[in-house]
Amino acid sequence: MSITTPWLIHVGPLRSESKAVIKSERLPTLILNPLKEEEEGNHALVHAQREHINTLIAPQAGEATHYHYNLPGFASLMPATGLKALYPGLRETHSQPVETQTLFSVLSEHGEPTIAHLVLEQPEQALELLTAWQAEGLLEQLNTLYVRTSPESLYEGMPNQAELTAWCERHGFERHGFERHRFETGETNAEDPEFPLL
Repeated sequence: MSITTPWLIHVGPLRSESKAVIKSERLPTLILNPLKEEEEGNHALVHAQREHINTLIAPQAGEATHYHYNLPGFASLMPATGLKALYPGLRETHSQPVETQTLFSVLSEHGEPTIAHLVLEQPEQALELLTAWQAEGLLEQLNTLYVRTSPESLYEGMPNQAELTAWCERHGFERHGFERHRFETGETNAEDPEFPLL
């Protein structure tokens, strides 16, 4: 793949809305998702221009704890709090120490591609990650940003939807504009209106 070609970068678990985004784009795609069990049934997402790396992305590389729950797709780097109210049957099945990487280091290994579309499915760290990526200049060429969020904080330290939206708007993202940055809302198509991909 040419390093001048814009890419779609997906960070975190693969949920139906983010799978739809990936399928709709005709760009080289890098899927950064550590959970092998979630890959069953996702073979349609794999082709010559899509690469999957089993890794966890964090604002800083190092050791962290990865929490797993009895519902697939909700594993996180922070313990669930409000998520237990949203899904009353949710319970932690186990936790394990893991090594995390930064997005910058992963992209450096791939020739530092330009990010055209970014899907961020790690709501527990969304604001921290976006702040770090903004400081590193990774969002400069971004056309579209998709971020999983919620009106309420669902994990320990997670920003709520209002905080995340305010940050995006302060940094030049627009909900329905066609400027350099676009902040699209996918709320109407969300599987769960309390946990939308914006």
